[in-house]
Amino acid sequence: MNWDSHVLFEGAAEGEVLRFGAPISFWGGINPVSSEVTLAGHPQCGERIAGKMLVIPRLIGSSSSSAIMLELAYANIAPKALVLGGVMPFCQLGF
Repeated sequence: MNWDSHVLFEGAAEGEVLRFGAPISFWGGINPVSSEVTLAGHPQCGERIAGKMLVIPRLIGSSSSSAIMLELAYANIAPKALVLGGVMPFCQLGF
């Protein structure tokens, strides 16, 4: 099996892993005030992503995810790490 990967920001982190069972849009799917997953019907609905190591198959949407990540970072409730199943060119703007 060939595993291609792209590291956008190197670093080290430890913490609880929260693996998403489905794609998500951060815009409308994550509450930027509480870090709670709010997307109705999502397998992780009700979970908080603050301080977690997120593993997400893919994001839905475009540059709106970076805006939510930035709001989470300003509120000190951002995830510690983000591992995506594919490239999301705009998400790193929020970091």
